[in-house]
Amino acid sequence: MLSNTLGLRYEKFIQNLFTVAKTGALSMLILLGLLLGRNAAAIGSNFSQPWSTSTFNPATLGMTPLFGLFVAIC
Repeated sequence: MLSNTLGLRYEKFIQNLFTVAKTGALSMLILLGLLLGRNAAAIGSNFSQPWSTSTFNPATLGMTPLFGLFVAIC
């Protein structure tokens, strides 16, 4: 509330400062996730056969899609 009395230039500076801080923090989290969370076995199994559906079994889904549809409609 005090910052509102100091003018628009100060508010613009504060807004830009927080925007840069949030964007920088999000970028660092993404970068850390990519660097530290890398698992070669998982990447290999996910991208080895991208068009194969041999492991997909619709019977294992159960009520999950219906619940997702219910949540989306609500």
